Amino acid sequence: MRLLTIVCLTLLAGCASSLKLPSPSGAFPSEIEFEGDWRRVESREEDQMEPDRLNLPTSREATSRRTSGPRAKPGRKVRAFLEYGRQLRVTQLDTAVLISFDRSIVREYRYGEHRMTNVGPIVAERTTGFNGDVLEITTLDDAGGLMKESWRVRRNGRQLERRVTIVKGKRDLYSLRETYVRDNG
Repeated sequence: MRLLTIVCLTLLAGCASSLKLPSPSGAFPSEIEFEGDWRRVESREEDQMEPDRLNLPTSREATSRRTSGPRAKPGRKVRAFLEYGRQLRVTQLDTAVLISFDRSIVREYRYGEHRMTNVGPIVAERTTGFNGDVLEITTLDDAGGLMKESWRVRRNGRQLERRVTIVKGKRDLYSLRETYVRDNG
């Protein structure tokens, strides 16, 4: 039993020492209201990745889990964590926000989280927290690809804005801006 405890503590210490992102605040601004059904009305994306000779999916296609090979393009691993949706259902809890993308994929973002997460074999470090009235989600893969995602309610709660950027080092690889409106019907 003692050996098992030592092994578990060693593994936890190893995971904790590999975390590189600063831990965010778990404080939730009580005046923010993400809850509801949202419909996308505008989307702009800019992709600066080179043409993909590996025939991996584009940003609008379903994400492949084969993005972790040695020949994978910069930012490909972290892009596996990016979800898209024309319709969103957002559930706001005391400790987290749940976002359902087109009623098929649900992501949970816990306020103040700082943890390792995965999509299939791709592992990344993730932080989630608020910077003022903006929910910020930062994901860092083991190849140095960094995805920053922000969600903000605007126009007296009638509009939801999402921004995503993916960078590797000082090189911008991808950016996305989406605007959603409350779907009342």
